[in-house]
Amino acid sequence: MSRFLSCPLTLGALALGSILTAQPAPDPVATTAAESTATARTFAPPPMLEVPGLAGEPVPLTMREVVMTTLAQNFNIQIQLKNRDIAAESVWSEYGIYDPLVSGQVSQSRVDRPSVGIDGNGNSVRTALQSDTLGSSVSIAQLTPLGSTVTVTAGESAMYDHHAGNVGASSTTSSLYNRSYSTSASIGVRQPLLKNFGPLVTNANIRISKRQLEQSNEQFRGEVMDRLAAVMAAYWDLDFALRNLDVQRKAMESALELERVNSKRVEVGNLPRLSLLQAQAQVASREAFLVTAESQVIEAQDRLLTLMSWDINNARWNEPIFPADPLSYYEDIVIDDAKAIEVALASRPDLVQARLDFEIAEINRNVSRRQRLPNLDAFANYTLSGLDDDRGPAYGDLGQGDYGGYSYGLELRYPLFNRRARAAYHQALDRVDQADLQVDNSELQAMREVRAATRAIRTALQRIAATTRQVAADEEKLDAERKRLDVGERTVFDVLDFQDDLAESRANQSRALADYQIALIELARSTGVLLEVQGITVAPQDEPRGWAYSFEPEKESPITTVDSREWVSFLRDLEGKKTAP
Repeated sequence: MSRFLSCPLTLGALALGSILTAQPAPDPVATTAAESTATARTFAPPPMLEVPGLAGEPVPLTMREVVMTTLAQNFNIQIQLKNRDIAAESVWSEYGIYDPLVSGQVSQSRVDRPSVGIDGNGNSVRTALQSDTLGSSVSIAQLTPLGSTVTVTAGESAMYDHHAGNVGASSTTSSLYNRSYSTSASIGVRQPLLKNFGPLVTNANIRISKRQLEQSNEQFRGEVMDRLAAVMAAYWDLDFALRNLDVQRKAMESALELERVNSKRVEVGNLPRLSLLQAQAQVASREAFLVTAESQVIEAQDRLLTLMSWDINNARWNEPIFPADPLSYYEDIVIDDAKAIEVALASRPDLVQARLDFEIAEINRNVSRRQRLPNLDAFANYTLSGLDDDRGPAYGDLGQGDYGGYSYGLELRYPLFNRRARAAYHQALDRVDQADLQVDNSELQAMREVRAATRAIRTALQRIAATTRQVAADEEKLDAERKRLDVGERTVFDVLDFQDDLAESRANQSRALADYQIALIELARSTGVLLEVQGITVAPQDEPRGWAYSFEPEKESPITTVDSREWVSFLRDLEGKKTAP
């Protein structure tokens, strides 16, 4: 195991282990344009140089180690993963509309009312009659996909009637006491017939939350791709920074050597002192370039470690890191722009999200159309009753079913003008059009990014070819000019110019090589297959399963089916990944 990965990773690795799986890249499934028409060239990794400000033994780092560490530690990936979990719980919460609703009630009441009684002499007297009632009930209600609500209720009440006393203090009333128990059991159904009728309305939020979960899955996949694309580009930026540092140090060595030689020739009188001053000025100029190059190395390394979310307390921040992967490219490749755009339109996470937004807008439109209708409900209720002066017989009446009643009917409610529902429907229509336009706009942006990526690859290849020829020519010219300087046919100023030209052409070549690798990464990202190219599988977050009515017909996937295996193999070949790293 590399020393870079031998240190403990964050707890994110444990959480992401079952979600992000990195596998060896399989062999290509088809012969690609890169294999059939292009010739590969490879540059060795940059040398392990000492960098002021970084101490310790140089640590080689492969692209595979960068990818694995980023998957395990990157904060943005872990944050987006939490968003997926939240979206999954949202689906579960929307299923809560089908949870049976249980309710219960216990009550006590007392009523005092006037009454007329008979005293011992047979005379009528006014008395106070007191009634105490103890009641309890329990009910359970269930929503169905049709929008109807079924309610079952059972209850009992005990009533006690007795005289509180005579109105006259000297009168005596006859004793009166009455006790009764009443029981009841009922079942009722209320069914919307127009507005709020059917699974289309009842399950609307469930269907929307499912689409939002799919969007969250795509957002997570897109976040992983964006983070990997950024960290992989930073890897090649560090590669360039080290190669540029090597170029600047070689240019510095050449300038110092020229200064040394000119100093001796000035001492013996073969050159004027101006030549020495020119060489010394060149050394100072090269020193400024060298300081800048050293700073760029540290900045590039810090950016790479930041994108990997490396622990700020880890000593790796102060140790030199060197990319260990060689640079390779094809001198002549054929990129099928039409195929790249086709794969992008089918695979990019942002396009999948845009199409899911369109589906959500359509669901809301269909619901809003139904909401314009009158609220017409059919209801029916059947009740059994029991009554006795003892609780047992009262419940016995329920069992016999001798005493019952029913009711049914229709209830109509409709706001005059219905402006709120009509306005909501027109808003929903506008949102559908808006979502459709957003899909078209996202597709246009995707096509532009793919074309820009393919153009960047072609441009980088042309720059590599041009700078490679320039380096060879500048090396030959500088060698010739040094020989002519030795025989007095050229001035020191001429040699310094050629040294500058060589240093610049070498730096430009290194930048073109790095830009080519970054353009390959961007092409894989812009076509939505960067994870597949790297052999990474993202496990989607499944929706929760539980007892619930759904009644939702199978829908077509928002992802257009396109066989992208050949395209993935083509990109793997361009990155020199015929075998797993």
